[in-house]
Amino acid sequence: ATGAGTAGTRLTAFWARATSAAMAGPTLGGTTDHIYARIITYRGVITTGVPWDVTGGGVKAAASNTVTVAGIVTTVANTRIVQAVARDNDNAGTAFSAETNANLTGILERNDAGTLTGNGGGFAVWDGAKATAGATGNTTANVTSSINAFLSIALRPPVTGPDHYELTLPTASVACL
Repeated sequence: ATGAGTAGTRLTAFWARATSAAMAGPTLGGTTDHIYARIITYRGVITTGVPWDVTGGGVKAAASNTVTVAGIVTTVANTRIVQAVARDNDNAGTAFSAETNANLTGILERNDAGTLTGNGGGFAVWDGAKATAGATGNTTANVTSSINAFLSIALRPPVTGPDHYELTLPTASVACL
């Protein structure tokens, strides 16, 4: 989290291992203003224990038109680096573009939206592949002028089988406002 009140943003990630195709959605709360949420599912990740190798995060406390997501150091090869960046501005549309990191291949934006409810806010999620263990380096992106909180998660590949990641999004977004 960074900032406060109407000039603040927070990013929180929860995870669950899918046990069926009909799992109940999460219940979110803890705020009196607004919550913007999205369920994103990755397949082809290790099936036991926590699904990540390493995580890292940080904030950008002064509003600007770019964001730099600090790198992490993976300990295993063939990880999927998932990065989420929250923003504080009152905008329901897209806000991020031109995600770039020379150490990740196939960077693809998976979500970029927000809300006008309350004081607004939103976030984007993108991911890319890291073939070898080691430093991911920083990822840069353009963003509508805002302060940001960010998170990187290196998803572990399965112990056996192909190193394949498949993203599925629900047909409707989850928004608790």
